[in-house]
Amino acid sequence: CGNSPTHINEQVDIIFANIIASVIKIMAPSIKDKLKISGILIASGIIQTKCEEVLNLFTELGFELIEKRTLNEWVCLILRRK
Repeated sequence: CGNSPTHINEQVDIIFANIIASVIKIMAPSIKDKLKISGILIASGIIQTKCEEVLNLFTELGFELIEKRTLNEWVCLILRRK
């Protein structure tokens, strides 16, 4: 789709966001609204120093961490909406 989640007209099973932490934090409430319960969010493009901020935000929004992968200074978070 290539757009923000606000352009999604229904709830979906999976959202992939390869975008910097500051933008994904802004989009977080929309991501939650557009993702089905038990849906998966794959969030990558997050610099290591911002990982905890992003993870804490999504935890507060009712997501659980399934897996965290790192490559050099980059992080990918795989999260499930509860």
